[in-house]
Amino acid sequence: GFSQEKFESCLRDQKLFEGVNEVKKRGEEKFKVNSTPTFFINGQRFPGNMSIAEIERVIKPMLGS
Repeated sequence: GFSQEKFESCLRDQKLFEGVNEVKKRGEEKFKVNSTPTFFINGQRFPGNMSIAEIERVIKPMLGS
């Protein structure tokens, strides 16, 4: 588990915060990700609210027979 003390320690870790924020910023700028989850399949962006059936319709043709 993740204790409350460990959680509070992470919140105070400025270096960790800056690292996470940089990843978030890059995702927003480079990949136009504005929410999580967001899926990238073969370089194409898909929203994270896709159903399993919708994801299957995208992936199955890529797998071949």
